[in-house]
Amino acid sequence: MALFLLHPRLYAHSFFNCTDMPFAVAFIVALYLAHRAFKRDTDAAFALLGVGVGIAVNLRIMGVVLLAAIPALRALDFALAPSWAKRKRALLTTGAFALTATLIVYALFPARRGAAYRSRASASRGRLPAGKRRGPSRDGW
Repeated sequence: MALFLLHPRLYAHSFFNCTDMPFAVAFIVALYLAHRAFKRDTDAAFALLGVGVGIAVNLRIMGVVLLAAIPALRALDFALAPSWAKRKRALLTTGAFALTATLIVYALFPARRGAAYRSRASASRGRLPAGKRRGPSRDGW
């Protein structure tokens, strides 16, 4: 609510593009989860970060920025790690992140939903037998 009060243009813009607001929330939540994951350095924290980033990617393609930035930052952690145990930990947590992010992106990808909706819509319209054609419809489809 404070974001709306401090930045009224965000509120006005939300009427033009209905995916901007959910994406902004998902991006902020993913950034919070990234902060938490890098602080805790556990597999569970990075898996939860993967879920957050996967949801952000599914809302808008710009979520790929997070999908690229998190492994890049983990690669930096890997390069600067003082011991092999820390490097191994960085590899394992990056794997947990990549696996969960990939699964969430694949499971919730909008193109998969659209195909399901299109097939249901065409099935409910009632198809004509093979060889028969229907004239142009009123709605242009």
